[in-house]
Amino acid sequence: MGVAEPNEVHEAELDDIIRRASRLDRDAFGRIYGDYAPRIYRFFEYRTGNRELTEDLVNQAFMQALKAIGRYQHRSVPEFTGWIFRIARNVLSDHWRKDRGSARLDPDTDLQDLVDPVDDYDRLAKSEELRQAMEKLTPEQSEVIALRFSQDMTHAEIASILGKKETAVRALQFRAMTTLRAILAREGVE
Repeated sequence: MGVAEPNEVHEAELDDIIRRASRLDRDAFGRIYGDYAPRIYRFFEYRTGNRELTEDLVNQAFMQALKAIGRYQHRSVPEFTGWIFRIARNVLSDHWRKDRGSARLDPDTDLQDLVDPVDDYDRLAKSEELRQAMEKLTPEQSEVIALRFSQDMTHAEIASILGKKETAVRALQFRAMTTLRAILAREGVE
């Protein structure tokens, strides 16, 4: 996995925090916010490329999570991660529906085949060329790419969030990467 966030907690401690939050413990929900907000922020930023919109979407996602946490039946940290990312995904979908003029991103192929993930991915992920190329992907493809590379999620984790089989997620990622490679090659981006 990627580099740990400064306020990331151990899974056993996070498990306890999630249980307390589901019993409407405000301090526990605050800890969840501290642990998950940076991840949700990266997910939205990767999808929108707009800092102000990203901040607004993060706030909306956590407001929705706060309203729903009392109904959440906790079983595991990975399941909770899927739950909170489904909320984020729905917030983003609602935004795109309301603001049809915005570009929709949907990468779903393996960017590791496109760039050196250690040295070049961060540079390309922030580049305008990649952002424009990703706008040509389907919404599902873009979402898979965002979860896979901005969150370092496994195909199984993404499948859980999207409600798809792992093989379908791999196929989406493959098609998106093929499309991105072709677009970036045409535009001469290395």
